[in-house]
Amino acid sequence: MANKKIIEEKDVKEYLSRDFVQSYEQLRHYDKTSLDFFKFAFSGYCTLFAAIWALHNWSSLIKINLSLLVSLICIYGFLIGFAILMLILKNRTYYVRTARYLNEQRAYFLKNNTIGFRNRSRMFDDCKEPSYFNWHSTHSIFIYLIILFNSSLFLLMIYSMGLLGNYAERSFIIGIFMWGSPIYLFQLFIAVAYLLFHEPNNSH
Repeated sequence: MANKKIIEEKDVKEYLSRDFVQSYEQLRHYDKTSLDFFKFAFSGYCTLFAAIWALHNWSSLIKINLSLLVSLICIYGFLIGFAILMLILKNRTYYVRTARYLNEQRAYFLKNNTIGFRNRSRMFDDCKEPSYFNWHSTHSIFIYLIILFNSSLFLLMIYSMGLLGNYAERSFIIGIFMWGSPIYLFQLFIAVAYLLFHEPNNSH
């Protein structure tokens, strides 16, 4: 029985060692995936904004109202952007869960190591960190920007429908805040609520 216990302990250590390395690779993958999502979205937004600008100038040149086409493009871009936002949020949950798992393993090693190693650099070892929603994290910055671009598309749709008035008028600025603020805050609320829901204390 003693030999069996030693073999099992050795197997567990080997498993944890391999799992730590693979989990760290997975963590980097999730981090890179969020960046890739954002880069894809940013290039898409740039394309849409350029297309809308071109259509606006072309409609003025040919004297044809293309507001319906512009509105459809904005709706399409908004829906795609919202889908990418949800993908970034989902990827964030994978990232946090993996990071917490790695922190748990690191904390166990630091607590039970027999070589006197101290974590003087204060490398992450809290299995309750990082938070699913961290307002100043890189992932959160991606989220804020995606929401901003989505809100801009929504405002362009409202403008093409003539609901903002002339951009030279004071009512135009008021309209931007009146229409833009609620749609921005609504998306932000969804994002924050989604992430906070995944915290263990809030999931049950």
